[in-house]
Amino acid sequence: MPTKERSQTPNRVRAYKPKVKTGCITCRIRHKKCDETKPHCQRCISTGRKCDGYLSTPSSSNNSPSPSKITPLPKPQFKGNDLERRSFDFFCKRTVLTLSGIFDPTFWTRLVLQATHHEPAIRHAVVALGALHETSELGSREGPSIFALQQYGKAMGCLINSTPEEKKRAADVALMTCVLFVCFEIMREHHGTAISHIESGVKIISSLQSGVESTDTWSLSRSPYAEPSILNPIFIRLDRQVSEITFRRKRQLLDHVLDDKVSGYHTNIPMTFTSLEQARNSLDHIRTLSVRFMKKAMPDPSFRDPAKKALTLDVLKTSSFIRLQQWSTAFNSFIRYHGDFDTTGQEAVHVLKMHRIFMGIVMGVDEERSFADETVWDQYKPQYEAIVAHATSVIELKTRDCETEGRKRATFNLDSGINFPLIFVASKCRDGAIRRKAIQLLRTMDRYEGIWNSILSARVAERLISIEEKGLVGEEEFLKASEIPNENRLGGAETRWMTDRRVQMIYTRKGRMIIGGDSYQGGNVVMEELLEW
Repeated sequence: MPTKERSQTPNRVRAYKPKVKTGCITCRIRHKKCDETKPHCQRCISTGRKCDGYLSTPSSSNNSPSPSKITPLPKPQFKGNDLERRSFDFFCKRTVLTLSGIFDPTFWTRLVLQATHHEPAIRHAVVALGALHETSELGSREGPSIFALQQYGKAMGCLINSTPEEKKRAADVALMTCVLFVCFEIMREHHGTAISHIESGVKIISSLQSGVESTDTWSLSRSPYAEPSILNPIFIRLDRQVSEITFRRKRQLLDHVLDDKVSGYHTNIPMTFTSLEQARNSLDHIRTLSVRFMKKAMPDPSFRDPAKKALTLDVLKTSSFIRLQQWSTAFNSFIRYHGDFDTTGQEAVHVLKMHRIFMGIVMGVDEERSFADETVWDQYKPQYEAIVAHATSVIELKTRDCETEGRKRATFNLDSGINFPLIFVASKCRDGAIRRKAIQLLRTMDRYEGIWNSILSARVAERLISIEEKGLVGEEEFLKASEIPNENRLGGAETRWMTDRRVQMIYTRKGRMIIGGDSYQGGNVVMEELLEW
């Protein structure tokens, strides 16, 4: 019998590559190839990450001199039943990678996992979050399982019913658990409850920095699971996020006591940064300094005098621009020295550039005029386009990762990434094509960045645009900023949470006001409406 002719293309055989078990801890968690440079991996350092070092292993060579062999400590045994262990394993393998975000992952990859084996509150919170995340990845819309909610309740019970031997309660344990609670509520889209947990954490940190004795006094553990230099920046960023989105809520964590030179959250800006994390913290601190300056200046009676107020604002603007320029010099130097970034590093670079541009716009606008005349924002069209371009690059990088993994998932982390800059562009840029591109990017991927959810942000921006462009003639995407009169424009949008899935949107439109003898559109005419999802 004639034999069938075989296909010309041979079957592809996947090359066998043995798993590398000698890489650094950080690369192994991230499933990246490690260059195994000692004492710290250059792959981590070049992307601005903190290398967590290597597990001790016996030397493989008998010919070379070696120090006395160090036997690795046995891995702690997880305390829990089979179901709890399953959720904990999922948390370690999947949730940690998601929550680590694009900056230093140490809090998630090491500190939380270490505390899990010693603190019941953190252990139950981790199990609850792992169970909820697994349900989310399976595409379930039914919300958290009963098991996840039970673990969540047990974690709360451990905090409330704890009876420490000392009078002061362990602040680091409470704050780490609080972060896990915030993530749990964000993941199930209960933004109002997430904000409540953030406020609780802010109060604990405020109590620590004030040093005032109270009936509910907090202190760090004798050997803290996480130092203030790690916990404080997390809540400083969350505190800022809540103030950005919540109606008339002012930032709380502004005191200079929270400054930390080592982490980069400090007035001193180096000639070059040593990591992306340090660059992020330094940029955050520039923003904090501006708010801190205004908080100190506004109560001064001289601030009521128009001329002195204008001078004060000019000083603030000048000092802010100088700091932004110093930051840009240090950041560009860091990029030149560490040019070879992996995907996560590239994403972080784009995000930092976006926030640098955003801050330059906000600090460059004449604040007094902007209250009266929204058209002052129109001069920044090139900057709006740059923000959208960086966001596009971030999403392309993330999409490439998702295609590599074979599926598309929602992104959960506490970093301030692309969501806030994009909703800023959609709100302040009145060019029809640019603002709609910003909204389209928000809808491209389901991103949870702290309390900023991309899908909800897109809905808010779409509603804001529909109000501003109502009654205008012409194709919406081709509208120019000059075609939207000032009296149509909204000053912004804030939220007042009614329930977890019901929010009151508060839009401000300018009324008539007088500045320097000239008449402008200004003041605040408040428009309110409910938004449910």
